[in-house]
Amino acid sequence: MNRTLVIIILIAILTLTTGPTYTKTYTSNAKIKQVARIELEWNRTYGGPEDDTASKILVVEENGQQKIYVLGTLADKKMWILKLSVNGTVEQNITYNPEISYPVPLDIQMGPDGNIYAASLLGTKLAILKIYPNGTYEEIYYDKIYYGQQSIIPIHGDTWAAEDAIYIMTTASNLISNQSSLDILLIKLAYNGSIIWNITIGGETEDMGYAIYMFRNNIYITGVTKTPKSETTSENYDVLLASVDTDGKLSYTTTWGTKEDDKAYDLYIDQYGYIYITGESKGKILIMKYHTSGTLQYNKTLNITGSAYGIMVTGSHVYTTGYIAGGVTYNDLAVLRLDLAGNLVENITWKGNATDIGNGIYITQNEIYVAGTTQTNTTQPTDALIIKYKLPTLGPTQATGQGQNHITPIATTFIIFAILPIVLVTVSYKKHQKQTI
Repeated sequence: MNRTLVIIILIAILTLTTGPTYTKTYTSNAKIKQVARIELEWNRTYGGPEDDTASKILVVEENGQQKIYVLGTLADKKMWILKLSVNGTVEQNITYNPEISYPVPLDIQMGPDGNIYAASLLGTKLAILKIYPNGTYEEIYYDKIYYGQQSIIPIHGDTWAAEDAIYIMTTASNLISNQSSLDILLIKLAYNGSIIWNITIGGETEDMGYAIYMFRNNIYITGVTKTPKSETTSENYDVLLASVDTDGKLSYTTTWGTKEDDKAYDLYIDQYGYIYITGESKGKILIMKYHTSGTLQYNKTLNITGSAYGIMVTGSHVYTTGYIAGGVTYNDLAVLRLDLAGNLVENITWKGNATDIGNGIYITQNEIYVAGTTQTNTTQPTDALIIKYKLPTLGPTQATGQGQNHITPIATTFIIFAILPIVLVTVSYKKHQKQTI
């Protein structure tokens, strides 16, 4: 056999066994289906013979160990702070209420000094406690809050512990044109308890704030505003988003709504300046995304009857907690996982025997913690509920959607050194046959 022919055959065999390498890249509209799922690690209930709740949750590191702080109410009469180990064991139990009133938990956060700050409304008074790691605490503030002649209303609110001050957001009553209304009240409080400034946000009807978040020296507030009744529309609530700088100057307010009630209960801002808001619209769970400039990116009403009260973003997913309709007389606690475009990826429910609600959510590197309430049955008081889930990991993925195949240089080599040698082999073989004849 011709030596050239042998060489060509060897090259062809070598190339065929090596094979080409293909890569597939997906455009931004391609969807990635995660294989990993949220897994329950444990759940614990805390409480006594009266109604007890868990509203806010925080996870911090103390002396190299993670600790869980929970803010809620005890027997509907006391501000309640629990410190738990990562397995749910109670390490500290703090109750506070100098007077008999009905507390409204605002938030619990770590301050710049490494201590924990918990805030609640106690009747018409605001209480802020500074809690040390050993469980002792001191009052930072406990007094009535006024804005001119306006007094706070213990309905909703939130706080943010910044480097130089604590920002408190709640609701104040107002009188405009002899018509009763509600305004959002934002207060900047120094850590020594002195008020630096306060402002109100609102119009002639009801404006109520539910959550605040600080990002790049601006405070972002979300809540609701009531749309007045007109000839074509009925009176209903719309979603409200407002931005205020650290000097108390209002940057903007923007609203969104349908012809029915739309409410925003919590917000989270990621590192890129995108605001994720959760709540409800027309009785179904609502997810919204804004830019911090106030530009709406999307709003999505999920086909899930219920509401969401807490939200947090980590990696490429949005997590919310709240409740979904579980039956005629009860609801189930829910944790939803969505992609950043607002598409539902996973819906996990925790079902007790009666009504179960998720109020707050906190995510660490590996876990999801949820604070809420649960009932043994519809005739029993509520207990505080803490649930720990395992955060899904980025396991194997299955890509769907539109993409494009790209052939690497190795694939080009395949075309040159595999197909061409086969042609040359065929031609040489035919020549050899002719010479033989």
